[in-house]
Amino acid sequence: MNKYAFFIGILLLLMLPSVSAMNVTAGNETMIYTIEECEGPISIKVTSEEGIKDDELFIKDCTKVNNNKWDCYCDNGYDLIINTRNDTFNMFDFTIAYFVDFKNYVSDTGRVPSLDEIEYENEIRTKKIIDVFVQQPEKKKIPFELNIETKNAMIVGFLIALSIIVFIFMKGRTALDFNNKKENNDVLNYRTKKDDELDDIFNQIK
Repeated sequence: MNKYAFFIGILLLLMLPSVSAMNVTAGNETMIYTIEECEGPISIKVTSEEGIKDDELFIKDCTKVNNNKWDCYCDNGYDLIINTRNDTFNMFDFTIAYFVDFKNYVSDTGRVPSLDEIEYENEIRTKKIIDVFVQQPEKKKIPFELNIETKNAMIVGFLIALSIIVFIFMKGRTALDFNNKKENNDVLNYRTKKDDELDDIFNQIK
């Protein structure tokens, strides 16, 4: 009998639908799962190996029972949307229990029965979402990557600019040398060193 119970338990675990591995940015509303068809109350159990701190996690349009349990309500469909504090760094698992058809009756105790007390067990569905990792957003880095074409263009531009600078420098230097060493090419005023010596001789004779 125990063997049969063990195998039935394994089958039930395998039949439990689950969604896993999701990364969420802290401080932003994020839709975790959508129930296409549901009706009536929804019970959401939240667990974490690290534990859940007060006000660390919020589930939109739901009532918080404690850090691990939230009560919600479905009318035709439901979106599980969570939000967290900006400094949240944790991994959560969600177990959602809901009805595809709910008979909203009042029991003998005068209250709406809990999910465990509803006699329409065949209308209950369970969905498990595991490994929802919430972390702070990464700091934006200024992208500065140059491909080969960009690098080549920059090198060519640098060489061209350097050539222009050298050309202008040489031009200016040549112009300065030309002004300093400019010879007297006027034929009428042309004089030589011998002419200066003859003038000195004539001046002495006088």
